[in-house]
Amino acid sequence: MTSTAAQPAKPSQRFGRFEMRRLLGKSARSMVWEANDPDLGRQVLLAMPRVAPAGDAALQRWLDDARAMARLSHPNLVPVNDVGMYQRLPFVSYERAQDSVTLAQRLQPDGHATLDVGRWAVQALEGLAYAHDAGVAHRDLQMHMLRVDERGHLQVLGLSVAPMPKAIDALGPLQARQEMVERDVMAVGLAMYHLLAARAALDEPDLVSAIERMTPLGDATVRLPRELPQPVPEGFRAVINRCLDKLPQQRFRHARTMGTALQEWVPSQRSSLSDSLPEQLLESVRRHGVLPALPDGAAIASRLLGMERQHVGALAQQALQDPATCLELLHQANSSYVRSAQAEGSGAVVTLRRAIAMIGLAGLQRVVQRQHAWPGPLDQASARTLLARMERAQRAMRLALLLSPPGFDGEIVQVVTLLQELGSLLVHYHFPELARQMRAHMAPRKPALPDEPQPPALDEAAAARKVLGLELEALALALLSHWGLDASMLALLPPLPTNQAVQVVGEDGLLRAVVSAAREAVSALAVPAERSNAALDRVAQRYAATLVLDGAKLRRLLREALAVPRAG
Repeated sequence: MTSTAAQPAKPSQRFGRFEMRRLLGKSARSMVWEANDPDLGRQVLLAMPRVAPAGDAALQRWLDDARAMARLSHPNLVPVNDVGMYQRLPFVSYERAQDSVTLAQRLQPDGHATLDVGRWAVQALEGLAYAHDAGVAHRDLQMHMLRVDERGHLQVLGLSVAPMPKAIDALGPLQARQEMVERDVMAVGLAMYHLLAARAALDEPDLVSAIERMTPLGDATVRLPRELPQPVPEGFRAVINRCLDKLPQQRFRHARTMGTALQEWVPSQRSSLSDSLPEQLLESVRRHGVLPALPDGAAIASRLLGMERQHVGALAQQALQDPATCLELLHQANSSYVRSAQAEGSGAVVTLRRAIAMIGLAGLQRVVQRQHAWPGPLDQASARTLLARMERAQRAMRLALLLSPPGFDGEIVQVVTLLQELGSLLVHYHFPELARQMRAHMAPRKPALPDEPQPPALDEAAAARKVLGLELEALALALLSHWGLDASMLALLPPLPTNQAVQVVGEDGLLRAVVSAAREAVSALAVPAERSNAALDRVAQRYAATLVLDGAKLRRLLREALAVPRAG
């Protein structure tokens, strides 16, 4: 018998004092209901075996096991209200958090992101490890027994509700306990498989029934498919495949061991990814710098250090050739400024000219010498992707300079363009796996069936919201706020929404329009050639009135921006 999804109950169905509202799920051995408890005056969860224990001794053993389980208290275990019995069918009543749903209810046709699955799995394993240490095994872990709330906090229910399998019960106590512990861990692995693949392993949603079909109990083997709806890191895949290995001696023997193996792939177990990323970013910046110097960064650095007698404007223009140098100058100037001069009220440092003037040639030399060499901690594939993103940012900076009206400070135009690109650059450098997942969502997708239309690919902003849970500029804001840039500068970071008409208020609004138009035009070059011209025309039409722009002028300026060689 397979596990089922939540089903509504008949309005008049009762179980003792409980009014049964709906069946959340059932397996071959147990079931979980949502019910009203008039004694408590609220909804609860009821878990019970499918069949009443046979005989008084079996019933008493079930009640003893359930009461031992009820004494456990752990953040990843659903609190127990009561252990009872009605017409010889025992039950456990649990608290029901109003904002939580089962993982069976959270299943998505396009799978879940690795980080979500990993975070849920680690929490389930933490709760199970605590129970295992207390001598309590689950016996029938199912997707509908894993509940997650809106903050991503997961809890397990249903421990000891299912009867002990007869074959295992015949073993010695220690051997039986270890066998059930290993089955609990395998059930977590199968739940992860289901969440990532968007289908159950062996097409069997009952996790314990699937385990009983796998070696050595059956002849089936399970490995995570190579083709999945969303990308999965190889190390993460290896953990799941080890959990489900065809050889029992290769599998994880303890929940805590598997949880430790997953820790590397789960940035934060205690908070949501969107809450934890800014803090992780600041730590990564301390270790690896904001960005690495470009591959030819040594030549740029040499030219900078050889220009000691040049005007600061010339030094600033040279520094703009390398995004890492540009950002580090802003960092150093604002850090020293916050410590010493900001109290004077003259605002944060937003130009490289002023940054160089403040820190002096000795400070410029320190900035250059402290640059992290290319490609920092990235592997070759991630480094190639980051380099393409940095070159794209530089193209946008040059185009924005050409699009800006007379009287605009060209250096500020370029700096603001770089800062609008900063969120994407930070993800690609500090969180390359998350960037890979974003790109997978942005790639053209195949329809599920031949006669269905092709699903639309996400743009970068939507992909970031799906994978990171926040806007890209939120990462840039976190970093730049930490450096001390003021609110007037930070207000320039969000690009103009592409789904709204362009509306400009004041000089700052016009600057945002210039930068947004440049970035949108450069992005249009990344789409397939047959759609690129139409995309450029749409950009020109959006900004026609604001920037006195048409398709021909935009293409001419874009060619000029792409043809500009490096200075020096």
